[in-house]
Amino acid sequence: MVSSNSEPSREPVPVVVQGQSSSPVWQLPSALGPLIEVLANAGLVIVLVIFMLLRKKDLRNRFVVLFGYSRMPTTTQALDEAAERISRYLLMQTTINGTYGLAVGIGLFLLGLPYALLWGGMAALLRFIPYVGAWIGATMPVLLSLAVFPGWLHPFFVLGIILSLELTTNMVMEPLLYGHSAGVSEVALLIAVAFWTWIWGGIGLALATPLTVCLVVLGKYVPGLSFLQLILGDEAVIDPPRLYYQRLLAMDKTEAEEVATEFALKNKLIKVCDDLLIPALAAAKRDFKSGRLSAELLKFIVATTEEVLTKLCALKTSISDVENEPSSRPSPILCVPIDDEIDELIARMLSSVLPNWLELNIVSSQTLTGEVAERAETERPSAVCLVALTPGGSTELRLLSKKLKAINPPLQIVVSSCTLKGDRRLRELAEALEVTSIGVSLSETRNLLIQLSGLKQQPVQTRSELIPVLSEPVHN
Repeated sequence: MVSSNSEPSREPVPVVVQGQSSSPVWQLPSALGPLIEVLANAGLVIVLVIFMLLRKKDLRNRFVVLFGYSRMPTTTQALDEAAERISRYLLMQTTINGTYGLAVGIGLFLLGLPYALLWGGMAALLRFIPYVGAWIGATMPVLLSLAVFPGWLHPFFVLGIILSLELTTNMVMEPLLYGHSAGVSEVALLIAVAFWTWIWGGIGLALATPLTVCLVVLGKYVPGLSFLQLILGDEAVIDPPRLYYQRLLAMDKTEAEEVATEFALKNKLIKVCDDLLIPALAAAKRDFKSGRLSAELLKFIVATTEEVLTKLCALKTSISDVENEPSSRPSPILCVPIDDEIDELIARMLSSVLPNWLELNIVSSQTLTGEVAERAETERPSAVCLVALTPGGSTELRLLSKKLKAINPPLQIVVSSCTLKGDRRLRELAEALEVTSIGVSLSETRNLLIQLSGLKQQPVQTRSELIPVLSEPVHN
């Protein structure tokens, strides 16, 4: 009798269930699903664009009513600017990309690359993708040349043709034909391309730049949406004086010097001092007096600005006033910084912009009031210039001006205070300080000193004859 344990073991037979899904016909919907979705999105966007173009007048009128009749000039200007920017961008982009694609196709055809005209058309279309589309279009012909041609010579030729055409297009055609850009920054445009492509696929990729331009224009004319222009626009968001001061606060000497040098290449030295260096020093002094700036940082700002001034003086030549030079060389001008090293630095700026025939003797800011009065009595200068950049030094300024007038009443005294721009009380302030005139900028102070120095051999004018010139409101 055989035991049941001795029966041979049987292995399970695998069972495969095959349904109707194995048929290619049933697999077709799943394979075409993504393509159908893309085509559906593209069709929807195309239909939307067509209807928007057909109803553009009605949409325009609705925008005008939406923003209100009181804002009609602003709304009209915004719509016109958006249309102008987009039209200019699309026309120039189509012209440039078509020329680029034709040149690529001809070059690849002469090299014998298969489907050269196809690659040229693809290069023209892909170049509508900002910044990266041209290099995506260059990848395919380069890879094909590696597969078709032996060696590395032809692939290098293909890459060289595309690279030379791209550089020529970027450096010659685009600056020549564009004139003005679409007004969108590079980083914002790349982000917008990614966003609209994610929303609408390939059609969103093509419409990314026009849509972003519309947002920038909307932010320019709608106050509540001004952040759009700030984030997406390509215009500078901070002017050179504030940028220079901000880099000084960050103790970035290199970039601060770059800002000053770039500003100096477009302006004269006296304008650099008035519009860049002195506003930064005034802001630093104001922040230091209010406790928002440490003494160490203030010292760094003054030292860096002094170095910048020295370098700019080496680049810029002083303004020559040979035609206005008096027959006899006038006596030197005594320049007195009232408060601190900032006033002393501004005095050195004034010295650097004066003509060569006018000498400026600068007193240290640490000099006592009595010593200054003694020097003024001994040296008999043609004029005395008191440099006072507010806040600070008002008491010392008042005491010194009165003491100088008490010692020598005919003495001509000029106050240089570049923080008084727009102050309508200059006449009253000059009368209270008993000074001849007040210069609200380095340029005005310079002109006043030249005028007073030329009066040495002439009857001295009174305060009332000099002050009205500076009493007019100064428009910033």
